[in-house]
Amino acid sequence: MGLRSRIYGALSSSRNAGFAPLRVPGDLLLRVNASLGRPLAPDAELQARKEAQARLEHLRATRAADAPAAAVQAPVVVYYEKDRNSRLLGRIEEILRAKNVMFTKLDVHNDESAMSFVRTQAKCDADQLPIVFVADHAVGDYNALVAADVAGDFAARVWPAVAAKTPAS
Repeated sequence: MGLRSRIYGALSSSRNAGFAPLRVPGDLLLRVNASLGRPLAPDAELQARKEAQARLEHLRATRAADAPAAAVQAPVVVYYEKDRNSRLLGRIEEILRAKNVMFTKLDVHNDESAMSFVRTQAKCDADQLPIVFVADHAVGDYNALVAADVAGDFAARVWPAVAAKTPAS
């Protein structure tokens, strides 16, 4: 029986529960122990923690050895027009951040050549902005982005190296 489990046994003992001058500080110490992550605990719990820590270190070591090289992300650009469909732009940004996708926003308000590129490549009108592009592929507006994400096409385009390694089902 280790020192930590002996101290825990003395604090959690019901022997002094009827004597208030010992019960109150003991209860306070048990609460502090719990808030610190229970460093004082029974032997069985401390042993289980050591075994779990050893398993975790083993898993981390094997995973680090088996880990593939970092996946390279394709460039993602969100073309938008100033003050138009800002709510949809916010939703698109939210989806991309939730998926940990790095992206660039490009305002095409005063750039006719960029606006022409977006409209011809995405086959859309100016009022359908914002439009998401992955590399040179136009994913589309918010609804098209959600549909591509659900289908798995978006992740396959953003991380093509990862998609190529996963077996097709």
